[in-house]
Amino acid sequence: MEVLERDAQDDKEGVYEEVELSEMSFDEAVQTYYYECPCGDMFEITQAQLDAGESIARCPSCSLTIRVLLQHVRHLPASLNASTPPLRITSSSSSDHLPFNAQLLSSPSTQQRADIRL
Repeated sequence: MEVLERDAQDDKEGVYEEVELSEMSFDEAVQTYYYECPCGDMFEITQAQLDAGESIARCPSCSLTIRVLLQHVRHLPASLNASTPPLRITSSSSSDHLPFNAQLLSSPSTQQRADIRL
């Protein structure tokens, strides 16, 4: 069964909880994230599963699952290019100090396209 099919099936069945990846413990030796399950065991999902697009962590002792939210990624997937510079966003009250011209993006008369590479 493919990852997307499994995630769709889990959506139908429901998940116990949604958890940020940053809230999970990471075991470097086995490249696996863990989160405590109410049954006393641990939900687990490997870095390889995350890299493949899977977002459901399962408990090996019971039927509960959690959805892993990837908004705050602690470890970058191996598929990302390490030479890609990080995206820098600055905060300012003046649009002159923004890393791009926000006026171009908000102007309906300008048909500019902004490309952001992560």
